[in-house]
Amino acid sequence: VKIEYEELSPLILSIDEAIEHESYLGPPGKQEKLLQIGDINEGFKKSDHILEGTFYIGAQEHFYMEPNAFLVQPVSEGHYTQLHVYSTTQAMTQLQTAIAEVLGLNANEVTCHVTRVGGGFGGKESRNMIPCIAIALAAYELQ
Repeated sequence: VKIEYEELSPLILSIDEAIEHESYLGPPGKQEKLLQIGDINEGFKKSDHILEGTFYIGAQEHFYMEPNAFLVQPVSEGHYTQLHVYSTTQAMTQLQTAIAEVLGLNANEVTCHVTRVGGGFGGKESRNMIPCIAIALAAYELQ
């Protein structure tokens, strides 16, 4: 077996460096669908609500390969609102139960979707629940 290595540069070791070098990961030819570039101020003008903030997770036992990510979409179905939660959690049932409990919903009104967790190594079981619950609360209250 003969292996040839190609040195790639620049060396990117953080999310900030990836943004600086516009190095975005995605399927070949599909990167443009993962990132939309536009006028942020125009987007803010068209928005009903703007929630801003930064959430830092300090030192931790696990160092997983991909960052935590959450999206919560409230969907009105008849007389109640169901939440669709997209998360990188490794513990969907616990997340579903926690969100339902905090919001006073039945568990069947919260649907958790997980497509790819990446190399979580157990680190995405519970620590990412707190910010995801906060996002679910905001989505539920703001509809």
